[in-house]
Amino acid sequence: MSADKKQDRAQIEQAASAVANDDYPHLKAALQYAKDYTSLGSNAFGSVPSRILMPRYNPARESQIKNLEDGLDRLAKMIAGMNEVAFRMAVTEKANTIDLTRTPQVPVTRPDAPSDVINGASVLPRLVWSTIPYFFLLWRASALLKCSFAPLMVVPFAGSMLSLAMWVTVQPDDEEIGRARSAWFSVADELDSISTLRTFAGEGGGALLPKTSWDDDARKAFDVWVTNFETEVDNASTAAYNAMAALEQTLESVKDLHHAMRTQDYITVGGLAVLSVVALFPLYRAPAAVAQTVLTRINALATGLTVGSLCLELIAYGTKMGEVSENGRFEKLNIDNDPAKKYGADPVNDTFVDLDIDWLK
Repeated sequence: MSADKKQDRAQIEQAASAVANDDYPHLKAALQYAKDYTSLGSNAFGSVPSRILMPRYNPARESQIKNLEDGLDRLAKMIAGMNEVAFRMAVTEKANTIDLTRTPQVPVTRPDAPSDVINGASVLPRLVWSTIPYFFLLWRASALLKCSFAPLMVVPFAGSMLSLAMWVTVQPDDEEIGRARSAWFSVADELDSISTLRTFAGEGGGALLPKTSWDDDARKAFDVWVTNFETEVDNASTAAYNAMAALEQTLESVKDLHHAMRTQDYITVGGLAVLSVVALFPLYRAPAAVAQTVLTRINALATGLTVGSLCLELIAYGTKMGEVSENGRFEKLNIDNDPAKKYGADPVNDTFVDLDIDWLK
């Protein structure tokens, strides 16, 4: 055995070690971010939107996690395979192994929600405090006229409760969604940091694994495999960015839904407040009978305003919910491990699992 063979073996083992120390930790971190921090609660988008969106989000998330697990497995097998190739070149020493549990670790921490998330914590207090003035004024007017309070309250009270119910059904956990968005960005960022494999090829001194150290039919197949692996890393990064974008678009649609409903609520509350103030004046300058008539008519106007506003709110609810459904397009990967199907036969649906270590023969 020549000294060159020993040198070739050492260079291949060094290249394998570089991948283990540089690329493997980033792929492992991407997987950990996806597994630990991209999950969402069953009502994360609000109780009604979640019925539409979670059956899409969860399978898409699980498919991307499975793809990253396959990628990490294939990368580990590639590292072991390179050491096997090196051993075959110089068999006077036992085959080298790399303990991937001892490679450097990329710190993975819980992501923070972006600062641009919506704040829905004040929904209930806002609705309560916006309707109390109207209820109080109407109660005072009814008490002075010695008339029944309950009949005057039925429609405004029911309208307020219906509005509150609609708010509750679309109240997202924006902080949780924001953290998931940040986690998907971290997944993509870690995948984008995988760069050592891209330095393998080349003839000059800049190549990590030049053809001068390994050049046979297995090397040709290996180079094709590495190129395909890099393609799948890029595809996985794109899928993570797409998941982040889908969450952003969906949350934006929920924001629009909130704004549309809030506008209608403000119109209703403002109108009711004006009518309530007007209702007080006849109590001090007209007989009770006239005041009762005025108050009854004002209450009828308030009822019409409440019902009309709720109709507009329901229309906005339905329209915006359609936009939420349209924007919640989460990409589910087709993880297909068909041994009879070679990589490249279906480029759209190829994933890491289709990359067999067929160059190690």
